[in-house]
Amino acid sequence: MGSSLNKRDTMKYLLLLFFIFINGKLLSQHNSELLNNSLQLDIARSKHGTGDSPGFIMNAEYKKYFRQRLSFSIGLGATINDGSVPIFYTDQNGNNIDASIRYNTDGLQLSSKLGISFIKNTDNDFGFQIGPLLRYQSSSYYDELNVLFPLLTGLPFPVTATINNSPQKTYSLGGLAQLYYNHAINDKVYIGVSIGLQTDTNGDTIKQAGLACGMKF
Repeated sequence: MGSSLNKRDTMKYLLLLFFIFINGKLLSQHNSELLNNSLQLDIARSKHGTGDSPGFIMNAEYKKYFRQRLSFSIGLGATINDGSVPIFYTDQNGNNIDASIRYNTDGLQLSSKLGISFIKNTDNDFGFQIGPLLRYQSSSYYDELNVLFPLLTGLPFPVTATINNSPQKTYSLGGLAQLYYNHAINDKVYIGVSIGLQTDTNGDTIKQAGLACGMKF
């Protein structure tokens, strides 16, 4: 009988220690999840639909979780995309000349997003965000380009003629959708990856994929 009681007491103590351990883990996780605010910096490769121009986008963002899996964020970003139309010829002295047409499309934008986390715990945050944006853009991209080579003009160099039907500077409203995954390095610092797509009333579409780092508080 004494042996049986000792075994029962041992089992009780083990169960008690087990529940203390589990409660401790839950409490530590809960305290970590109380850090519902974050500041984040994104750096991504992008592709602008105007001229299929490659480039970069940088975005600084503040995010707040107002529910366990629902968040609101506001961000300020900048995009830079560029490209060229290659035009090369050899002058009368035999020099190779680069007469390519080069262009840039750059912008500043303010965005806000509502997000939902499909997976959210102390280490991982996988979710989707969508929201509106306000964008200012300056572009040197042409609407039409004609290149006349020496064979047609008789001149010793190519002649280019550009036509601009669109304004150089524009203001537009748009929308941004983003899929992201963040992984915690410690209780406050995390890194992540994301892919996104944005479009606006100016008819511009920008694809983006990149990295993020942030701090929770």
